[in-house]
Amino acid sequence: MDLPERVEAAVTKAKAERTPADLRLLLAQRSDLQNAVPHAIEILDENPLIEAQSYPGDLLKAMLALPVDYWAEDQSSWLMTHSVLKKLDRTLAEIAEARAQFMKVAS
Repeated sequence: MDLPERVEAAVTKAKAERTPADLRLLLAQRSDLQNAVPHAIEILDENPLIEAQSYPGDLLKAMLALPVDYWAEDQSSWLMTHSVLKKLDRTLAEIAEARAQFMKVAS
């Protein structure tokens, strides 16, 4: 299946049937954003580093790569995405602190 066919297949799926990989594809292709972005936010809120297709965090990266103009128009989604990022930052800071304690054993 070529890219336009894959995008069309993802667009026509019901929300419950869309996978993280479908959402990553739609975001990357700037297709059906009014539905894909809120659905992606729901998934990212649960697991911001989810591996949609290629590597951990690829769905989040696709979200963050949306054009500035999109975010300027959809402030609500920007705020929710910002909340996901803040939660991720807190988690990473906690992991870094725990790692520093863990690494003391090697010193």
